[in-house]
Amino acid sequence: MTGDDRPPAESHPAAGEPGWLFGPGTTPRARRMLLLVLVPALILAGTLRFDFVFDDNLVVLGDRLVTGQFNLREIFGSEVRVMDVTLGYYRPLVTLLYRADRALWGTNPAGYHLTNLLWHLLATVLVFRVAFLTTGRLAAAWTSAMLFALLPAHSETIGWIQGRTDLVSTAFLLLALLALLHARAAHAHTGWRWGAVGALAFLAALLAKESVAPLPLAWVMWEISAAGAGRWRARLAAMTPRVVPLLLAGVVYWLFRRWAVGDLVGFPMSLSPLPLRALALFFVLAEYGRVLLFPDLGLNLFRALSVAPTPMTLAISLAVAGILVGGLVVTWRSARPLFPWAAWVPIMLSVPLLFILYAPAPETGFTTAERFLYLPSVGWCVLLGSLLARAVEGRERAGVSSWGLATIGGVFVGYAGLTLLRLLPWADAADLYVAMKAQADRRTCTWP
Repeated sequence: MTGDDRPPAESHPAAGEPGWLFGPGTTPRARRMLLLVLVPALILAGTLRFDFVFDDNLVVLGDRLVTGQFNLREIFGSEVRVMDVTLGYYRPLVTLLYRADRALWGTNPAGYHLTNLLWHLLATVLVFRVAFLTTGRLAAAWTSAMLFALLPAHSETIGWIQGRTDLVSTAFLLLALLALLHARAAHAHTGWRWGAVGALAFLAALLAKESVAPLPLAWVMWEISAAGAGRWRARLAAMTPRVVPLLLAGVVYWLFRRWAVGDLVGFPMSLSPLPLRALALFFVLAEYGRVLLFPDLGLNLFRALSVAPTPMTLAISLAVAGILVGGLVVTWRSARPLFPWAAWVPIMLSVPLLFILYAPAPETGFTTAERFLYLPSVGWCVLLGSLLARAVEGRERAGVSSWGLATIGGVFVGYAGLTLLRLLPWADAADLYVAMKAQADRRTCTWP
């Protein structure tokens, strides 16, 4: 264990950071956590009045695995079905959570929405902790977590009960990442224990949603960015307590999936040929980038991106790829601790897009949905939060720190307002139907 591997300790706030919130001690720590939970809870409390919408009645209330007699073997031995149509998804942990909701709340939608809100708040706290351990900067971590809590692109995940899959899988994946960070800072025998904890959390995340599968690849980015001097053989040996348990967890998941679904990688909802998906990948990444930067004011439930294999398509794909690679290179050279987070977004989007989700037919290429951004957006929020916190420090050195703090506050207020606006269509089935009809003419985006 090296000094750089140890988790950072809380210290006095940097220039421009308010001591009442980011100072050391019990009271500032309590304020940080209280605000981080209370602010989004109050802003999102309106979701507790939301109804069952879209196909909640089929998936949540109409699934016999949720409503029928409890049979653990059947739950873990079945794939996701909607009206006896198999979707190729294996998510038994979410089924168990729906059963728990039904036992607690019956058919009262408020209870289901409360559970979703609690999972979102848990994910927010975990974002704060993971961001602090990876950046070492308290203000940056807290800002990142608050951005995540209020991000407008999360309205679908929070407002729709079936966003549960993304909420639960993200929370467990962040727990896995937290354990891996502790494993890297621990001595050898303790490192294996933390690695095992991370593997169990990763397995739970996989059992909630398969799109978390790229975690081992994303974790390698942390190993690479933190690698010091020494031989590669020694570095690989040091990685073993973290990486091997993750891979074993993946094997266990795929064995469960093979037993339940009968196929390791076949997803009936992903019908587009792999070459077309690869060609369309960078268009989809660009669309998700637009959603993060400039979210729609109204509903954006599904959006089909139709991509034709033309030279122009190839040129645009290469241009987007060049921008991504260029951004990663700049981050590697100028802000190495943030490099894994810069790589997090494309990794967590690309692997599921290519091999798992979400193309309903060859002629449409991809169907995008904002809830697929929930996990990848963690990286975006850490990057943005770090930049905003650094801007406050720069303003303080220039003697105008109040402007930096006002900017961060303005972003929070803007995010909260957009989130509230974008949650409105999810209040009940009638509102959602009206919004879906209004969206119908603009839901498909055709590229050259």
